[in-house]
Amino acid sequence: MYLHKGGRIGKAQAFMGSILSVKPILKLQNGEAHPVERPRNSERAMRRLVELTKELAPVRRLAVIHSTNPERMAVLKEQLTDLVPAGQIIEARFGSTLGTYIGPEALGVAVTQ
Repeated sequence: MYLHKGGRIGKAQAFMGSILSVKPILKLQNGEAHPVERPRNSERAMRRLVELTKELAPVRRLAVIHSTNPERMAVLKEQLTDLVPAGQIIEARFGSTLGTYIGPEALGVAVTQ
């Protein structure tokens, strides 16, 4: 819904995504967002985000990012500690501009290889 409100997707896409509980996984590269997958609920999306991140190993630096849910971010961080020790994982919050488009429950991972 937030992507629709921000003009990033059409009304039909937003409606179908809402009905199916789609949680898109996007890849940001060189300032552009590219869709990767569209898991059908939050738990599947989190599990797939962890899998995709682990596929990037070896990782030099890792950050976990949230919109307004630090508890879910902590769960994500815990699942990624085999890539980088927990004390070296950076925690951050999405800025207000990006948060407008992605919504309050969004999570992200930033990786340097």
